[in-house]
Amino acid sequence: MLVFLLVPESGERIAYCITVLLSIAVFVTIVSAMLPRTSKPVPIISFTLMIDIAISSAITVMAILNLRIYNKDPESPVPKWMIAIYWILTCALSRKRKMGPLEMRKLFRKTSTAIRIQIVKAISKAENDNNFEKQPTDLTVRESITLKNISYMIDGVALCLVSLAAIGSFAVFMIIVTGRGK
Repeated sequence: MLVFLLVPESGERIAYCITVLLSIAVFVTIVSAMLPRTSKPVPIISFTLMIDIAISSAITVMAILNLRIYNKDPESPVPKWMIAIYWILTCALSRKRKMGPLEMRKLFRKTSTAIRIQIVKAISKAENDNNFEKQPTDLTVRESITLKNISYMIDGVALCLVSLAAIGSFAVFMIIVTGRGK
């Protein structure tokens, strides 16, 4: 699952994924060679290893597809549905929320007197100089989202999902093992 923390430019993601997948497959063959051929109930370790192979295969596929997105031409447009998912997952809409007067007063009261004086001076200087920075429009912010941003978002989501799957698989395995011991 840590493959999603590797930098895409390193070029080692796919090799790492395939190496882990093959090592799990070798471990499965070693374990299956040690088991008796006529064992009626299938050992729990076999199920666990098969789930690990499935998770590792999914990681490999996700890494390949994500690298394909990352290495696309930077000039190619980002699909609107990807931008929508990006906005939802990065909570960009909630970051654009402006503070109301009550929230500003509470924040202002919590600051020290020296900082308050500096804030007031900076605001009055900006008003006098008419140096207000232009707020980016929604269109310019959307245009600044690239496929590399989407790729990094996919990395984060995949890391979370794969971590949950691995932890869930391990938890189920431990529950089954402890339940059979009784």
